[in-house]
Order: sequence, then structure tokens, then C-alpha cells
Amino acid sequence: MAQSQETETVELPELCTKSKHLQAILDSLVARESKCHYFKKSLIWTITISEQQEDKYAIKVTMVSSMQVLKTGNYSKPFGYFYLGDILFEVEGVYVESLFKICKNKKQFTLKKRKMPCLEDYSMWFYDYENGEITLKEAYPLDCK
Repeated sequence: MAQSQETETVELPELCTKSKHLQAILDSLVARESKCHYFKKSLIWTITISEQQEDKYAIKVTMVSSMQVLKTGNYSKPFGYFYLGDILFEVEGVYVESLFKICKNKKQFTLKKRKMPCLEDYSMWFYDYENGEITLKEAYPLDCK
């Protein structure tokens, strides 16, 4: 892993989505957001997965302008990436084998190192994942004027 004070280069494996339901959700979110005035294909979609209980997970989906990692405290580096069409998704947090499998390709990414999270104003969705089912818990879509 190459590092400088401001960036960190990591090699991430490509992920293949195993869940057709997750893929359909992401397709619909991208379709919705692509109609918004702020949407750019260069935005990176971020999927953050955290374990709530044994075999129950919380999934957050949002967008960022660049991959980042915090220099201090608990942080989650991405563990993989994938593309839906030409839209980049990075996945961080807990690896859930029923959602993803690691594919053969690898790619280098540069993460911006920050002392504080860079707060950006993009739509955000929260899902629960349990027993193979993905359920929308909360949604905060921005207005697409």
C-alpha cells in the first residue's frame, strides 16, 4: 500500500453482486439520481455495510465525490468495488458473502485521507438485510429540480 500524507493508494478486488434484488435496487437508485441536476457519472456510489446482530445487517447507499479514509478513529476502508454500467460503486464495512463474491480483477484506487469526514449533500438510503431480504428502512432523496 503506497501512502503519502494526503492520500493512500489501495488495490481493491472487483466484486460481483450475488443478489439480484440488490442489483435491481441499485439500478433503480442510479436511474432516479441520473435525472437530478447534481448528478455526474464521476460520483462514486458508496455502499456501507454494518452488522446489527448475527446475520442482520444495515446497508447505507449514498454518493461521494472521491473515495476517502479518515486518519483517526474508527473508519472503514473499502474492501472492494464494482461497476453497474459505467457507474463506480465502492463497498466498505462488513463483507457479506450472500451479497457479493470476489471476482478475479483488481484495481488501484487513491483514497483521500482526512481528519474529519467530508460531508457532502447527496441522496442517502438505509436498508436492512436479513435472511436474504433487503428492506428499505429510511430514504433521504434530494429534490431533483
